[in-house]
Amino acid sequence: MSPSPERLELLREEMLAEGYQAYLVTGTDPHKSEYVAPRWRTREYLSGFTGSAGTLVITQEKAGLWTDSRYFLQAEKELEGTGISLFREEQPGVPSPQTWLTRELPEEGILGVDGSTTPWAVIQTWESFLAPQGKKIAVGPDLLDRIWDNRELEPGKPVWDLEAAFRGLTPRVSKLQRLRQSIQGLGADFQILCTLDDIAWLTNLRGEDVEFSPLFLCFAFVDDTRAELFVHPDAITTPLKNHLEEDGWLLKPYRSFYQTFSQEPLYRKALITPETTNGAVMDALGNRIFLESPSPTTLWKAKKEPGELEGFRRAHKKDARALIKFLTWFHLSIENKKPLSERFCAQKLRDFRAQEEGFLGESFETIPGWRGNGAIVHYNLGLSPGCEIQGSGLFLLDSGGQYLEGTTDVTRTLLVGTPTPQEIRDYTLVLKAHLLLGRTPFPQGTRGYQLDGLTRGILWAQGMNYGHGTGHGVGHVLGVHEGPQKISPAPINQILEPGMILSNEPGIYRRENHGIRIENLQVVEEGFTGDFGPFHTWETLTLVPYESRLIDLSLLTSQEIAQINAYHQRVDNEISDGLTSEETAWLRSATALLGTYNLTK
Repeated sequence: MSPSPERLELLREEMLAEGYQAYLVTGTDPHKSEYVAPRWRTREYLSGFTGSAGTLVITQEKAGLWTDSRYFLQAEKELEGTGISLFREEQPGVPSPQTWLTRELPEEGILGVDGSTTPWAVIQTWESFLAPQGKKIAVGPDLLDRIWDNRELEPGKPVWDLEAAFRGLTPRVSKLQRLRQSIQGLGADFQILCTLDDIAWLTNLRGEDVEFSPLFLCFAFVDDTRAELFVHPDAITTPLKNHLEEDGWLLKPYRSFYQTFSQEPLYRKALITPETTNGAVMDALGNRIFLESPSPTTLWKAKKEPGELEGFRRAHKKDARALIKFLTWFHLSIENKKPLSERFCAQKLRDFRAQEEGFLGESFETIPGWRGNGAIVHYNLGLSPGCEIQGSGLFLLDSGGQYLEGTTDVTRTLLVGTPTPQEIRDYTLVLKAHLLLGRTPFPQGTRGYQLDGLTRGILWAQGMNYGHGTGHGVGHVLGVHEGPQKISPAPINQILEPGMILSNEPGIYRRENHGIRIENLQVVEEGFTGDFGPFHTWETLTLVPYESRLIDLSLLTSQEIAQINAYHQRVDNEISDGLTSEETAWLRSATALLGTYNLTK
């Protein structure tokens, strides 16, 4: 029996003690991180759901989890026996959590939230729904601290200096000066920074507190004369501390953050970002004047500098070599009928990556979906070995690495045995969509949602679609998911600018049958200027062959065939050093020219 019902009852007792009729769990940490340290896996602790996105709402009688289409199948399985209802976001007839709760809360009912892990923007959204009905939201303590036995403390692992280890970064001294000028230009006196990746980028520091992301727990305070970094007291060595102080950064204990800025004079104006600033920060600000704005560091971080881009290129060559070694091993193992499981393959791929110099770890937990598991977009093995790979079918492998030079994220769909006509057709259509995005120039000022519809058009014409976005941003030795840039149906008003890195990953998912996704990372680059103004183009960073045995040439245009051949030729040319003769032979076979097909489409 799942422990979740017992934990929910313990939470409900604490809710009664606080006077709450409902409780909101965001599942994030004080920094609104996607991947969080074990201490803040609150959503998973209460529900058993292990996905990285979801909203959990508990009342005295009911509980509901809202998540997006990436996790529908996963959530169905993980919520079994918990008594928690699954609400599939953005599906017809599915209420939002706010709409659902306004119906469930009694008159003058109170929704409780943990102020330290609930973003201010989320609190404001809930308040706007509840207030007109005379219902309230109360920003209070973390109730899970009272019921979670042996709950882990905040981590404080060693912090290291990327600026000293990687050439090509803008020095933190220059970044700090630029930020100070921006704060002043926005009309504020100081800025409060909460997001770990923004602070890591600003300081050129990295850490090990968050699994899969080289980040460390921290807050930052910056004004025209002070720059204070709030970290675990033992996380930074004395030599590094001295370097930081020379560069203008004063270190303070992580837990002293809220007290420090709450002592600022009332006339001093704070710059905050509601989406990433938690409720406890706002409570500490009290009646002080504040400005709401995206942090300038977020956009600066997204637009990679020349040194960072060169690092990405080196990292992707290393990653491609590791993948080609793995793919050779995988296909030989299949050919020799060696027993393989999903987990064993994921571990073997990590082993190949670990052979590369500068490997820091995986950029997320590998998704190794055999057959129907591939249709679970963010398939999670948990503690199981996963399925045995035998017979015929498709193996969706989504993985990535963190290297000293950059971050990678690549998906390939592998063929085992003999494909079915449906598998071939589905793969070819996904490939066509992927190729279209990769070769299409777009005018300066284009937003991601404009390219999303263009890419999906290939599949829409066949009555197909996929539930996730087409592309997400990627950080430089930071998080594998990075904003503000994105390619998705959501009308995000962010222009795609040169230096931004995004994924290109359309897919098709047939429940209990197969999943197909093809993913490369691409960087926006300045393209050309014509009669209609400047246009941007793409540089593809990922260098891993497609699965030629799943391509139906009759569905491709001559342009698409030439595009595949040119890409495969580039892979063959650039990924040759460090391969054995066996691996070289496999690569040559995988990148062999596709036959020409005389079409006038």
